Amino acid sequence: MRAGVLWTNLSLRELSRRLLAMGTPASRRTIRRLLRKLKIGCRTARKKKTMGHHPDRNAQFENIARIRREYEAAGDAVISIDTKKKELLGNFHRAGTTFTTETVETFDHDFGSAGQGKLIPHGIYDLVHKQAHIHLNTSHDTSELCCDSVVLWWEEAGRMAYPQTVAGAIVQHSTCSKKTSKGWPIG
Repeated sequence: MRAGVLWTNLSLRELSRRLLAMGTPASRRTIRRLLRKLKIGCRTARKKKTMGHHPDRNAQFENIARIRREYEAAGDAVISIDTKKKELLGNFHRAGTTFTTETVETFDHDFGSAGQGKLIPHGIYDLVHKQAHIHLNTSHDTSELCCDSVVLWWEEAGRMAYPQTVAGAIVQHSTCSKKTSKGWPIG
């Protein structure tokens, strides 16, 4: 423990153990009482501090919009792709309710080792025709998952929607930025 540090992610049990190792025995109950007295409590981090405006931020979105307009004008495909939260496969608890005649019993813990892997929903949105397509995959290789989903979308819907297309544009969403890939070959 460092002097002057006013936060920790250690449990009360671990704090008690470390204080004992330093020659100051204190129970978890005592530590909790002292922390409350100092008005120190469990808190979550909040995203409140702005990092300011980046001068090129708007240029990035203008470039995406320009590329999209060019491909749409040429009659080519423009799709947006995004991956959603992974879900454990198996008899795991899920939030929400369901209509049933019997109680639904699930495992009492969500240990991935007790399941059959993870399911990864991958969405493709056709920006020109305003149609969404969802693919469910189990691959943990992001590039493989993305490529498989684009190929599946092309075979299921893209080829019919864009019979004259020789190229297309992809707008890929991620948590931090938007990326545009242009000129992917159709075949």
